[in-house]
This record gives sequence, C-alpha cells and structure tokens, in this order.
Amino acid sequence: MVSAIGNDGPLYGTLNNPADQSDVIGVGGIDYSDHIASFSSRGMSTWELPHGYGRVKPDVVAYGRDIMGSKISSGCKSLSGTSVASPVVAGVVCLLVSVIPEPDRKNLLNPASMKQALVEGAAKLAGPNMYEQGAGRVDLLESYEILKSYKPRASIFPSLLDYSDCPYTWPFCRQPLYAGAMPVIFNASILNGM
Repeated sequence: MVSAIGNDGPLYGTLNNPADQSDVIGVGGIDYSDHIASFSSRGMSTWELPHGYGRVKPDVVAYGRDIMGSKISSGCKSLSGTSVASPVVAGVVCLLVSVIPEPDRKNLLNPASMKQALVEGAAKLAGPNMYEQGAGRVDLLESYEILKSYKPRASIFPSLLDYSDCPYTWPFCRQPLYAGAMPVIFNASILNGM
C-alpha cells in the first residue's frame, strides 16, 4: 500500500495513519527544487513511544507542490499536498510491476520487495534529514534496475546509520558521545522480500 503521510508539517511526529505503519510505503512531498514541502508531515513514527524509538518515515518523497491536475468542471488546476505525491509513487509501483515478466511476478513481487526497490533506488536529497525525506526522492529508473536483477532477500531500512552524515542523520549526528553517555536507541524496519 502507498499512502500520503499528511500535510501537518513542518512539525515532527505528525505522520498520519496508515502511512506511519511499517508495511506501508509512506510518501512525503517535495517541490521542483527538491526541497521538502513545508506542509509535508515529518517522522518519526510515534507508535513505539514512550517505550522505544520511532521508525524513519516517510519512506520516500515525490513531487507534491504545484502539480497540475484536472478540475472537476473542465481544464486544469494546481494541486499541492502529500495526497498529490502519493499517486505519483503508486504510478511508479504500477510501472515497476509491469516490467517484471508475468510468470515471475508471483515469485518476486510482494509489498516488502517493492518497498526495497523504492527505498534502495531513491535519490537521497542534500539537506533534509531522514525524518523529512526517508530514503529520498523516488527514482523510477534506479528502482527498475534493482528489480530487474532482484533475488528475494531480507534487508533493513535504513541500511546505514552514519553519525558523520549530517544533517541526514539528525538528531543523532548532533548528540555528543562521551564516556558514560546514555546509549543511542534507534528503530529500523526489516523488509522481508522472501
């Protein structure tokens, strides 16, 4: 399932259900300059709080500001919102499914394998942190290359937690580490494409 994360940004922890679920592809919005749209909700997911740390959400972002759509009466109008960005990702998913030969689809494609292709193929944006952009801007061609040679497997998202990659790993890259410091808690999602 592909779902819009909501338009309650720029506050953190404002994700909407069902996009905040681990088995749903949550989509945030960006503008044509690859900046996170001010309205786009931000992660982390809040289901795990206060007994744990939230997961990285959104999973990916897509264009969601000033997108031309049809008017009900006639003509076109400009639309903005994560509910405009999520159909872009749903269309990408449909295109990706269509390139897998039909006899192979049942063995290769499931929600986790599609999410793996989307997050691993996404283009990480410079500037926004992981709770604003997830894996980055959805990239149809990169995701296609991943699916073209896909073998069912398990993976983890995010696959790397690099504290020197700032501001992407904010707030972790801003926390001082010292002897006796509290341990850093981080919640990752396991994607089982098998």
